[in-house]
Amino acid sequence: MDRVYRKKENCYGCTACENICPKKAISMKADEKGFLYPEIDSTKCVDCSMCEKVCPYNCDVRKTNFKQRYFAVQNLDANVVFHSSSGGFFTAISDQILASDGVVYGACFDEGFVVKHARATDKSARDEFIGSKYVQSNMAGIMQSLLLDLERGKMVLFTGTPCQVAGVSSFVMKKRHSLDGLLLCDFICHGASSPMVWESYVDFFSQKYEGGLTVYQFRGKKQGWHQRYPIIMNKEKELSEEYRKKDSYLLLYQTCFANRESCYSCKYTSYERASDITMADFWNIGKVCTEMDDNKGTSEILINSVKGLEWFEKCKEYIRYVECSKEDVWQPHLEYPEAMSPKRELFWNEYHAKDFSEILAKYGKGDFMTKMKNLITPIAKKIGIYVLLGKLYRLLFVRKEKADDR
Repeated sequence: MDRVYRKKENCYGCTACENICPKKAISMKADEKGFLYPEIDSTKCVDCSMCEKVCPYNCDVRKTNFKQRYFAVQNLDANVVFHSSSGGFFTAISDQILASDGVVYGACFDEGFVVKHARATDKSARDEFIGSKYVQSNMAGIMQSLLLDLERGKMVLFTGTPCQVAGVSSFVMKKRHSLDGLLLCDFICHGASSPMVWESYVDFFSQKYEGGLTVYQFRGKKQGWHQRYPIIMNKEKELSEEYRKKDSYLLLYQTCFANRESCYSCKYTSYERASDITMADFWNIGKVCTEMDDNKGTSEILINSVKGLEWFEKCKEYIRYVECSKEDVWQPHLEYPEAMSPKRELFWNEYHAKDFSEILAKYGKGDFMTKMKNLITPIAKKIGIYVLLGKLYRLLFVRKEKADDR
């Protein structure tokens, strides 16, 4: 088997190469960390190089010819805001797509809590996409399905990580199809975590509790928006408080030990986006609009294209919004990727050698850097030095790009 990529950090796992191959010579295979990578069957390959040309690592599909605009947004429906990770903008924009007889693609759980991308043509199916999923989703079959919808004349909304969005955009263009009917939405990404580690966490509950998980929400709002509070239930009781500060998947995720290799040098952690609209939590809202600082959730929205602005305009009667400055919406991963911890290799060595309950006991409380960030960040925001500390962190810890990295 040959490979599309030179090094693992050169592959986002978006599946564009698999889908563009005219001979179906590429298949996605999981590595020892549970991440999918493309492998080429050399007996089928005809050396057309389409896999290299479509790759969002090799090509750049970021939108740079539009004067970006920035907004703070809350959905007017309080129930929508409560069930959303931030301010409910995704529901507002996807409602407009569905109202135009369009199709929405997003990440959801399957019946076994595997995170995958799926297709929705109604609000009930779309609602499964609401809320953050801190796991790299499985994109199997999605690009072909999305392309077929475009060819049928459907308006399509695709939401995903910045690299997934870039892969979809590149794939559709390489198929020589217009992007006019495709609205691309991404989010400010902290990294794509291993599906295998998440599967181990789900299995942990299956072994500990009869019937395993029945509900898992990565970030609920029972304690307010500012608290990172998971909602966890089995068939007998709620387990949220028990797994919030220890044996916590969210705290393990925040260590970034389980992120994909490409996340530590990702070029899509930038103000220059491949999407039409970028969505995030507006953590700085207290400094921008006190009326929206209600601990219920506010969306930070970056408009990256004319198309994105046109669809944002269609949402305005369903949202409250305030236009902001570039400085207002600053977040670390609009400038740089997460730094790779020197403890990452130790984590993976232990993960493969020990029972997962031991891994969870050690890493499910976070690490020193996670604890320091969670302690310092609220204080830094309150006294106005958050951006300064973020830029200092980049200087001290974030990997410098090499000439051959791009």
